[in-house]
Amino acid sequence: AFPLQWREEGLLYAALQPLTASDLFFRTDTGETLTLDDSASATPSAAISPDGRFIAYANDETGREEIYVRRFPDGQTRWRVSDSGGEFPRWTADGGALYFQAHDRILKVPVDTGGEVFVAGEPELIARLPRPGGFLSRLYDVMPDESSLVLAEHERPDAPALVLLTGLHERLAD
Repeated sequence: AFPLQWREEGLLYAALQPLTASDLFFRTDTGETLTLDDSASATPSAAISPDGRFIAYANDETGREEIYVRRFPDGQTRWRVSDSGGEFPRWTADGGALYFQAHDRILKVPVDTGGEVFVAGEPELIARLPRPGGFLSRLYDVMPDESSLVLAEHERPDAPALVLLTGLHERLAD
């Protein structure tokens, strides 16, 4: 098992299983373990929204990983966010958008989580990665104010580097 996200009310984690790709679980602060996805197509890539009402995760039931959102923690109702691949979702601090990695690209999708129905806009290209990631290899993270993106470069295994991409607000305005 490995942790994906620590929250005040518990821990989101994935566990690799022999018969399924991986399973997603949430261990509450009271010790209860909730199974969030134990399908044969679950992947170890998920994040809970800042308001705690939704979970974004990757699933490869279509033959490639795509980003989906479900209500959290009951899992009722599912919405597909990506349409050309996706993994490693990250919510913005205000919950108004989702970032995700799709092969060698970082995309951003505006979302509305304020009502009973989740609404996602169109994905927008934010940056290209130096090379696609590998298994369990999230190669980016977003600053809480969305002003910058940090990218991992793995051109040389003996000298990994981090690249800080700044000015995201200006890039998005262009």
